[in-house]
Amino acid sequence: MTQQLPTRILDAVKHTINEVYVEVEAATELDVNEAIAAALGAYNEVNYPIRNATGERQSCDIVFPLNLKSDVWIETKLVWGCKESTRPELKNPNYRKSLLELSVKDVTEKLMPLLESGKVEAIGFLLIVFDSDCCEVLEADIKEFKESAGLNHPEWDGYERPSLPNSQSDRIKIRAYYWQRSQL
Repeated sequence: MTQQLPTRILDAVKHTINEVYVEVEAATELDVNEAIAAALGAYNEVNYPIRNATGERQSCDIVFPLNLKSDVWIETKLVWGCKESTRPELKNPNYRKSLLELSVKDVTEKLMPLLESGKVEAIGFLLIVFDSDCCEVLEADIKEFKESAGLNHPEWDGYERPSLPNSQSDRIKIRAYYWQRSQL
């Protein structure tokens, strides 16, 4: 089941992203996570079974049940290369921070400790990129993210949809990346 999950997740992104995306500013991660979780028959905003380094309980974006005893815990990040959907030529000054700091922390400070705790069978990270020709999220930045988060190691399997249809705007491009790792 975990081998089929990446295709199901990327298909769910393809089929749901336009439902929740009306304008870049209106598509929140929570909206996207709810839609993807519903399409997958999964749960969203589930408390982690472990506490973080400061002792706080955090929630996971999507939890996909594999069977009665195991789940795949998935964190999601939406990254916008452009600032506004109506003016896709305006670069989002925060996109590198979202990609290279917040997304890396989701992998290294949430998902990896969870996997290492032995309480889950598999973890995943879903990255959805909105950009335009003028304000592209560069592949070099995606590569830097993968290296910083450790997703380039052979334990991680990577999948992508380099171009998803956008029924709301022909000026905004949507790409999706998904990485998954199981217990060794």
